[in-house]
Amino acid sequence: MNVAFEQRNVTKRYLALVHGLFPKSMDIRLPISEQSAHSRAECIATGRIAGAGEVSLVEVHLFTGRTHQIRRHLHGLGHSVVGDDRYAFKAGVYRGKGLFLAAWFLSFIHPVSGAPIEVGRMPGKKFTKIPFVHRSGFEKRIRLSSHSR
Repeated sequence: MNVAFEQRNVTKRYLALVHGLFPKSMDIRLPISEQSAHSRAECIATGRIAGAGEVSLVEVHLFTGRTHQIRRHLHGLGHSVVGDDRYAFKAGVYRGKGLFLAAWFLSFIHPVSGAPIEVGRMPGKKFTKIPFVHRSGFEKRIRLSSHSR
């Protein structure tokens, strides 16, 4: 598995709640620490939460794996992750339920059998309890299997 991660043969997807109204989708290529970094973000839903105002639920697909890549890319676009105290939104840090960033999907080829494996997990309650997130139907996108079919 370490080799698969090193050779970028593992697909990783994350869910983030970000400040502001995020575009429908965006390919992000902003260097990090003078190294290339590539992410793709897709807006799933938008709404408001107390203490943070207008926010967007965004799915992020990583193509490279730089330190804090998602947080740095989104912050660089003016859409900091809600609850991020390191790469804070210009109006300050949301003091709610912590950082709204979660890995939810992983896929790879099994190193022994060669079978494709997909694993998805529902994000925590802090995401699913937000009314507009719940109404978005995001959970229908998640395949909760340990095995691709």
